[in-house]
Amino acid sequence: MVFIWSDTLRRVHRTYVIISPQPGSVRIHATLFPMYRKPTAIRFAATLASLLCFCAVASATTVTFDTISNGSSVPNGFGGLNWSNWTIEDYSQSPFTYTGYETFDSDGYTHTAYLYGDGNQTVLGTITSGSPIVIDSLLMDAAWRNDVTLTLQGFLHGTLVDSTSLLLDTGYDCTSSSSCTADGMAPASIALGWDVDELQIQGTGGSGGIGTYEFPLAQQSHVVLAALNYSNAPEPRTVLLVFIGVAAILFAKRLLRLRIPAQG
Repeated sequence: MVFIWSDTLRRVHRTYVIISPQPGSVRIHATLFPMYRKPTAIRFAATLASLLCFCAVASATTVTFDTISNGSSVPNGFGGLNWSNWTIEDYSQSPFTYTGYETFDSDGYTHTAYLYGDGNQTVLGTITSGSPIVIDSLLMDAAWRNDVTLTLQGFLHGTLVDSTSLLLDTGYDCTSSSSCTADGMAPASIALGWDVDELQIQGTGGSGGIGTYEFPLAQQSHVVLAALNYSNAPEPRTVLLVFIGVAAILFAKRLLRLRIPAQG
């Protein structure tokens, strides 16, 4: 018995023909229409899915402040964000002991950004982006006083969408300007996951800590930021691309299950 493949319509139509030993006897065993060449179709679907899903991958960014000099303001555009009222403290240049700055220096963050204030309240610090982002987490502590209330508010297109508050510590419990012990209460890793384009940060209140025994500046409610993690927020069209990519993958898997049907 002889088997012959007839590719009469190239990629879309194949006829499976069986020629029997008897002269002039030809029987069409099976016809499949349409019939795609699996390798080509699968490569196309897989490539399309990969490209579409790649477009939807959110890029994660960690912002630290090692490249900014002591006493400078954090400039707009740094880390892909805009900053208001943030000042850099380089612990190697100003080694304030028993403070939140020393706590961060011990953890490898020599350069940090802080919000200074007047009396019992810091200025309002903002971090903004030209388009929505996901604020994943912040690493913060208090500079001089313990039990400083940190208030965080997230805005999207001018509307308040998220808010929270918590207490920050310096990392030291002091009974005098020269008698302090580490209390293990700092820094605070603050998980958010907020989809926003503006983050407002402010510190208020506080008690104890080295600031109780130091110069008046140290009695203010400074809050300190060592690191910020954020990622690009997926836009609706990106979500659509992901959907199309998944559909392409399912299409490829469906092709793998195709079989030539038997006919009489």
